[in-house]
Amino acid sequence: MTTTFLILSDTHDDAFPDPASLAGPGPSKVDVVLHCGDLTMIGGLSNYKRAIANLKAIDAELKLVIAGNHVRATGRGFREIRHC
Repeated sequence: MTTTFLILSDTHDDAFPDPASLAGPGPSKVDVVLHCGDLTMIGGLSNYKRAIANLKAIDAELKLVIAGNHVRATGRGFREIRHC
């Protein structure tokens, strides 16, 4: 059994890969997305909403987000990450 990972960091709101570009010779779905920090540049609900929309566009069984130094760990936007 093979497990595929997509590892991202420092996307700062909108530097996410185009999900269509993830399609290689196999399926475009990955098993695990690991975002290693700096999901947004300054936090704020509008920034989180854009980043969450980008995470939702990636087809993955599990998505893990580690807060970075640009992410405020409080507020409504951060809680919404749990539901993407």
